[in-house]
Amino acid sequence: MKFVKEAHKRGMGVILDVVYNHFFGDSDLWQYDGWSENDRGGIYFYNDTRGDTPWGGRPDYGRPEVRQFILDNITMWLTEYHLDGLRVDSTIYMRNTEGRDNDPEHDIADAWYLLQDIVELARKINPQAIIIAEDCANSAYITKPRNESGCAFDAQWELGFPHALRDALGLTPSITPTLAGVRYELERSYNGDAFEKVIFSDSHDTAANGSVRLNDAVTPEDPTSLTARQKSLLATALALTAPGIPMILQGAEFLQEGAFNDWQALEWQHIDKYAGFVEAHKHLIDLRQNTYNNTAGLSGQHTAIFHQDDNNHVIGYHRWKAGGPDDDVLVLANFSNKTLHDYHLALPLPGTWITRFNSSWKGYSPDFPELPVDAIGAQDATNASVDLAPYSIIIFSQ
Repeated sequence: MKFVKEAHKRGMGVILDVVYNHFFGDSDLWQYDGWSENDRGGIYFYNDTRGDTPWGGRPDYGRPEVRQFILDNITMWLTEYHLDGLRVDSTIYMRNTEGRDNDPEHDIADAWYLLQDIVELARKINPQAIIIAEDCANSAYITKPRNESGCAFDAQWELGFPHALRDALGLTPSITPTLAGVRYELERSYNGDAFEKVIFSDSHDTAANGSVRLNDAVTPEDPTSLTARQKSLLATALALTAPGIPMILQGAEFLQEGAFNDWQALEWQHIDKYAGFVEAHKHLIDLRQNTYNNTAGLSGQHTAIFHQDDNNHVIGYHRWKAGGPDDDVLVLANFSNKTLHDYHLALPLPGTWITRFNSSWKGYSPDFPELPVDAIGAQDATNASVDLAPYSIIIFSQ
């Protein structure tokens, strides 16, 4: 509770990860009154195969006491701890015994109704709280309104986004680097709303469970190498300019090394050592929040891919809210290890496009191969040329 208070004093909201898809076998509820069947959890759990998950026993969502227990837990977090949101862990394993979508044979209907009740209760307690589902099955019904048979979550975890970035950056074994996944993630929305998904280049899951943080995956022998910094910044910039609710894993802004865990302290000394890299993240956040009143489109609903070069691994996309000066934003990303001089492309709109962010700037790291680009385009044409550094991204607006 003290943490929440201190965070609120500093203008930060707090979202908690809550887990209802399983309860561990050493909990007080396990075989509560001594009875159980098939050596499972007893009166508060399913005592057949529905009780099995990869992590522990699945509670019986059809039992009134279990439902009330979970709903009371929601009430506690939002009223007593004054949290600003909840992320419901692995909802797909609540609603389906096999963790699959479109699999009626293994669906748990009571879980679906419980998820609807969780969101409805949270909205009654705090209409401003954000309720997120980690469903990872890409079902539009997770965020559809309840009167359309949906669960009505505000947003869902977009697990495909970090994997698409890794595919494009050549970090997925046995897969030739490709922009296909990046394009798919940029264009995808749920129910016509770009902000019904949470996007990220790394999370506590993608950087754990046998995996490591993105910068560590790039060059395991040196997670702060030049290439690791270039690729990490490119990935973060994609997340902060793409449609969706962006998230940054703690420590990514100063190149934390290794896997995410709860025993390794953050390397706070990296903040000074990589001050320019931290500054790059600040600049990206400012642009996303339209701090300078010239990138409003980054918080808009609209995205259009205007350029895709699979040979050179370059992609360009247009973001806008209402359109026009200080709103339209163009993003150009080079996912290749090549320096592209005098690179020609067609722009979606005429006019002069001013550089607002160039990830190759030496101010972000003295050894970055800076290629200065002040502006591109012309008043009477949409054809342009630009210099692109390896693994770099440039953000333009008018």
